[in-house]
Amino acid sequence: MDLTELLSLYPKVNYFPERRMFLPWVPVPIADRETIRRFSESGYREELEVCAQAMSQQLGREVRLTWNEATGRLRYIALGTHAGLVLEDDKTRFVVHNVEALEDNLPLMAIAVNYVSLLLDSSQQEVQNNRQQQGTH
Repeated sequence: MDLTELLSLYPKVNYFPERRMFLPWVPVPIADRETIRRFSESGYREELEVCAQAMSQQLGREVRLTWNEATGRLRYIALGTHAGLVLEDDKTRFVVHNVEALEDNLPLMAIAVNYVSLLLDSSQQEVQNNRQQQGTH
């Protein structure tokens, strides 16, 4: 993997001077079915819901998570009623929806980055389990 590919896996905040806006860009590098299953089995969905509730209390605004119940993927991170981050149709990144203020972007980005971190942890658990199984055969 070259440096450009590696950097594309990291979340960042892009500044658009013509719009005077900071917009988060959060890639989702791993979201296969097995990782999503492990994510749910590990209790990470509930952990992320607790994180969103704590964020709501600190901000004094509702942070709501919308899940795709068929796949188990996080689909939308809402702040209030009209703003949020939505998982793109190709499921490779979260993009901004009706968010313009930096103070709104940062909490949403924090939740999205936490989600990706927990997905990566789920994926790592799978790798470790596979290694253990191979060692016992």
